[in-house]
Amino acid sequence: HQPNPYAQRLKAIMPVYLIALALLIGFQFFFATSNQQKMVFRHEKVSEKSDSLTVLGPFEVTGRSSNVELRLETPGLDNSWFEVEGYLHNPKTNQNRDFRLTTEYYYGVSDGEQWSEGSRNDTKLLNNVPAGTYELAVLAYQNDPMARYILPIHRDVTVMSNFWIILIILSLPVGYTALQKSSFKKRKWQDAG
Repeated sequence: HQPNPYAQRLKAIMPVYLIALALLIGFQFFFATSNQQKMVFRHEKVSEKSDSLTVLGPFEVTGRSSNVELRLETPGLDNSWFEVEGYLHNPKTNQNRDFRLTTEYYYGVSDGEQWSEGSRNDTKLLNNVPAGTYELAVLAYQNDPMARYILPIHRDVTVMSNFWIILIILSLPVGYTALQKSSFKKRKWQDAG
C-alpha cells in the first residue's frame, strides 16, 4: 500500500515542463517566421580540374547581423566526390570567414541488393555575419573531370538544432522521473508476490 513517491514528483514537474515546452515552441515559431531565409547569391558552374582560386561576386548581405548558409549541390554526382573550400570575404573590413563543403555519393549492387551512401548536398552555417558587400573565394576539387555544381547562399536561415537540444534537456528530468515511477511500481509488485 506504499504510495509511489515518484508519481507525486512527476505530477509536480509536469505543469512546469508543459509551460517550458509551450514557450520553446513559441520562440521557435517566432524565429522561424521572422527569419528572412533570403537567397543573396547563387553560382552554378561545370568545374574543370583546376588549382586556381575563383573570386565570385560581389553581392550584398543586408539587414541585421545574422547567419549565412552556404550550400553545395552536386546533382549529377555519381560514384564520386566533390569538394569546395574557400572563404567569405568582406573587402571593406578585410575579414575572411573560411568554409569547406564536401559531397560524395556512391551506389551499386552487392549480392543482389542495391545500396547507396553519402549525399549530393552539404551545408555550412556561418554565424553572426554583419551586413555588407561580400565576395566568395572558392577552390573546387573533384574526382570527376567535368562536375557540375551549384553554390547558393542564403541569409538569416532558421536553425533547428538549438530547438532539439533544448527539447532534449527539458525532457530529461521528466523522462528520468517517469522511469523511476515505473521502476518503483515494478519493485512494489515484485515485493507483493
